[in-house]
Amino acid sequence: MSAADLQQLLSLPYSASDPLALFPPEFRFDPRQGQPLQLPAEPVSPAAWVPAFGHSAQQRATDVSGLRQTAQLLQIAGLAQRQETDAADHLLKPPAAGDFEFFSVPAGTQAPVLLALEPGKGLLYVWLPASLQWALLDHPQDHLLASCLQTRGAAWRAEVSTQATGHSRLFVPTDEGLACITPDVPGLAFSVSYVGQAPAMGSPIQWMGQIWAPLRMADGTVQIVSCDLQGQPGPGVTLAALPAEVGALQTPVADARRAMWLSDAGRLVLNRRSAGGVDAVFLPWPEGLTPAFDFGAPYLASNGELWQLCWNSGQKIYEYLNLTAAQEMRMQALQPRMSTGGVNFRFAQRQRTAPWEEPDQGHDGAEVAIVLPMVESTASQNILGLRLDNTSGLAGMLRSSERMRTALVLDEGTRQTAFAVLTVAMPWRLRWFVHGGVLWAFHAQLQSIQGWELQA
Repeated sequence: MSAADLQQLLSLPYSASDPLALFPPEFRFDPRQGQPLQLPAEPVSPAAWVPAFGHSAQQRATDVSGLRQTAQLLQIAGLAQRQETDAADHLLKPPAAGDFEFFSVPAGTQAPVLLALEPGKGLLYVWLPASLQWALLDHPQDHLLASCLQTRGAAWRAEVSTQATGHSRLFVPTDEGLACITPDVPGLAFSVSYVGQAPAMGSPIQWMGQIWAPLRMADGTVQIVSCDLQGQPGPGVTLAALPAEVGALQTPVADARRAMWLSDAGRLVLNRRSAGGVDAVFLPWPEGLTPAFDFGAPYLASNGELWQLCWNSGQKIYEYLNLTAAQEMRMQALQPRMSTGGVNFRFAQRQRTAPWEEPDQGHDGAEVAIVLPMVESTASQNILGLRLDNTSGLAGMLRSSERMRTALVLDEGTRQTAFAVLTVAMPWRLRWFVHGGVLWAFHAQLQSIQGWELQA
């Protein structure tokens, strides 16, 4: 790594007469001539960005995690003057061809660095801010990072724990178990250990101070393994073989009492016992109900209950099923709505009521636009979303693989502003991330990662 990159990443003091000389952070004078060293500005330590929606493993146990929510403000600078035809403020080349997930975390550095992980290939890159290029991180013994093909797409997520020393540990699903990765950016290297040594069926989630992930064992059983935030293996729970048609597990969600991985066949639930410990159960969906995962995260009601949108094939209607009530509870919905968890949209309008409640004066199917909410800021209540033309209805549009013109919008509750336009297939596969005070958007079909300055 170049001296200029090391200086930026480690916030080292420097000499005005020899700017590329490296000095330990404690030095205040050049030992060669005795001249005072220039001290770098205090590094800004913004909140870490953890894919897919900017969460962090350091959460309170009472929070509902796993929804499409971030604690970052997501306020674009100069939004009132922006138009959808404007060019992005910044462009960044992708590390290589592939479908990447992005982390902004300290990794043996003073300030957060930008990491790009290609889960399907097991490749981990870092962006070098002075060299303006990506570098591949290697294992000291030339080991490869295990890949992951089971949990790709919208269901993929990771967890991160960050230590006071500036080191971070990434917890990601792989085909060889729950990977605990420690990147060492100054050394352009990483170390990794695995918990479970079996293919991950779903993504990990932090719950009860541990990181949990379900694995498919060789004998067909399911083992939900755990580790602490230092990567040390913890307790696990074994469950008898799931139905063969269980399908892919969706993004897990968790509250203070349970963690859940939803699938087409039912939900895998990890329950907290009142006397301590945990147990696991697989609950099939009620007869005739099929979950509708394409419409976003389960809805989080004001009382803390979670509701999953489902299709009732017998009555040919949409219904919301309560995932957390002791007894089965359903609410009929006239139409499906996209949800980030705390917010839902009816066509292009944000709603402040539950998704099964229709407004007194609503719009009909002639509404010309649909907004797909992607990320919700719990700090500012802003919503990052995609606005598309309503040509085939919401359900029909989400089944399409055609390229479509998409406006990127920020919904502030009282106004909705388009600040860019993209034309890609399946734009809902866009990955948002925040790094260096910039909001970035990545799509595998685009030749560059586009960025917009955030309000300080």
